[in-house]
Amino acid sequence: MAEIRRTVKVGNGGIDLGESAPQTPIQEAAGRAGAPDLANGQVELMLPNGKIVVMGPPKVGTMTLMARLLGDGVPSGIMMGFLKSIFYIRSIDGKDIALPQDNIQVQAIANELGDAGEDIIMAAYSTYWPPVGEADLPVIRKSF
Repeated sequence: MAEIRRTVKVGNGGIDLGESAPQTPIQEAAGRAGAPDLANGQVELMLPNGKIVVMGPPKVGTMTLMARLLGDGVPSGIMMGFLKSIFYIRSIDGKDIALPQDNIQVQAIANELGDAGEDIIMAAYSTYWPPVGEADLPVIRKSF
């Protein structure tokens, strides 16, 4: 069981006593050496075609955009995962990438990534921003 960590910071303005809640497994993984700084939400990747991709969480919610892009049919898990990973692309070779608003823009980004690049961004998305699990829920109290 995790415990509350107490910290003391001494600076020019005096002493600051603080407490931090136990960390979830995702937060703990983010603090490990070699892990990207998820607080700033950014990871930089080099694709096999030599392009540099910067990924990080989108600044806005994307569920309604995803629903619009997927249409009325039953979406495949692969397509949902691919769209989520595309939404996390911030730039390719220094060029900012806006959230795609239609399937033509999604295809244009996919073309720029290439097949191997698509696999890499999907793997980076699932590695660094895995789905939220029960341990990550900000539950204050449960009662049954």
